[in-house]
Amino acid sequence: MRTVVAREGYRITVDDSRNRLLFEVWGDVVDHGLFATILEDWRKACSVVRPGFTLLADYTQVGVFALPQIWSEAQALIVSAGVEKSAVFWGKRVLGRYATEKAAQDASTEYSMRRRSFETRAEAEAWLDQRPVWMQTKRTSLPDL
Repeated sequence: MRTVVAREGYRITVDDSRNRLLFEVWGDVVDHGLFATILEDWRKACSVVRPGFTLLADYTQVGVFALPQIWSEAQALIVSAGVEKSAVFWGKRVLGRYATEKAAQDASTEYSMRRRSFETRAEAEAWLDQRPVWMQTKRTSLPDL
């Protein structure tokens, strides 16, 4: 993993071998000043992955979440960059979960269809690592026409 962006309230890293971004955010997400550069940072992060990338978001250290508009804009940007799947894990914390989930749904139907929430990182990564059924089938010959 290598760091793409590190700020006071969040960090975005990339796992090049998995074509995956990891977004870690902590504290109370209420200060526009702390998150003023987040869209620029997401553009930078999306430029280091290939379309079809996956996103893992760690919200286990989030307290209050009060900037859903910024998240909606970031999610739209992520979709346009070609995210295949996005998984969020929360741990036992639920305080900011409703606002974040609502922002994900409001961003676009396309994004919410590609996104799932989990309690643990292991569950989230297992889901991201699952390949679609059509990719699991190994063809040894061309079908008869």
